[in-house]
Amino acid sequence: MRTRVLRLLALIALTLSPLTLAAAAAGASGGDKPAAATLADLAWLEGHWRADAFGGEVEEVWLPAMGNSMQAVFRAVSEDSLQFSEFIQVTSEDAGILMRFYHFRSDYSTWENGGPPMELLLKSAGSDELVFEAHNDVSPDRIVYRKVGDELHVTVTGLDGVLAFHRVE
Repeated sequence: MRTRVLRLLALIALTLSPLTLAAAAAGASGGDKPAAATLADLAWLEGHWRADAFGGEVEEVWLPAMGNSMQAVFRAVSEDSLQFSEFIQVTSEDAGILMRFYHFRSDYSTWENGGPPMELLLKSAGSDELVFEAHNDVSPDRIVYRKVGDELHVTVTGLDGVLAFHRVE
C-alpha cells in the first residue's frame, strides 16, 4: 500500500502545477512542431541536484551531452530506503530532442512492466526553461524544467506542486 501511495505521489508531483498551466496558456507547445534546439541548449541541466519531496529526499544527476545523448539518474529515498529511481535518456533524433525514461522499483523491476518507456518531445527550449510534451500515450502530458536563480524547478503534469532542487556542490 505504501509503495502504491508513493508511486501515485511521484506521478502527481511530476505533472500538474501552476508552472505547467502557465506554459500551456502561453502556448509553449508550439503545436506539433518540436523545438528548434540542440543538446547544447540543455547544458544548464548538467550536475547534481537535490530536493525534499515524497516524504524524503530526491536527487537527479545530469551528465554532459556526449555521443548525441544526455543521461540522468533520479532517485527517491525515504526512511533510509530507496523508493524508486529513474534512468533518463535524452537523444537528438530526426523527430527532435526526445526524452525517454523508465521508473524502477527498489528490486529493479519497472513500473512500466515491460511496456514502452515514457517518451516526451522537447517543444520549447530557452536559456532558463525546457518544456517536454508527451510523445506516446504512456507519458505524462508535460514536464517543465525551469532554472529559478540557483534552483532547478521541475513540474510534471499530474503532480501537485513543484520539485525545487538545489545544486549539490
